[in-house]
Amino acid sequence: MPAFALHIDSAKKVFEHLKLRKKTFPFALVTIGSVITDIEEFHVLDNVHWRAEEFLQYLLKVDPKYAPLAVGMILHEELDELLDKHFVNHKIDEADKILKKFGMQTHSNAPHYLVDHCVNCKVIQQKSPTI
Repeated sequence: MPAFALHIDSAKKVFEHLKLRKKTFPFALVTIGSVITDIEEFHVLDNVHWRAEEFLQYLLKVDPKYAPLAVGMILHEELDELLDKHFVNHKIDEADKILKKFGMQTHSNAPHYLVDHCVNCKVIQQKSPTI
């Protein structure tokens, strides 16, 4: 399962948790933002990861209607503290040690990708309704 499916599912859960309406323009933008960051993995965009907060500040000044796009990117980066209180961000250092141990630290975002894709595998193993 591609990573984007988990990010879409996470965006849906945030909207449900906060009791916000889905199937709205802001929800669509959050959802798109939560997956657009992974386009960097396919070398379509450069320098997308870890710039969401800066992008949000830009959109709030220039065109606030599109700010939910950057909010989705922030959710993707697991910096929201709503979805990821205990797992992804807190395991990045451990993932980095594993990659270094096996000589696989090939990209600065490699630890993030390792954790992200391991979560995907776990969801597939549990036969999540996302699939």
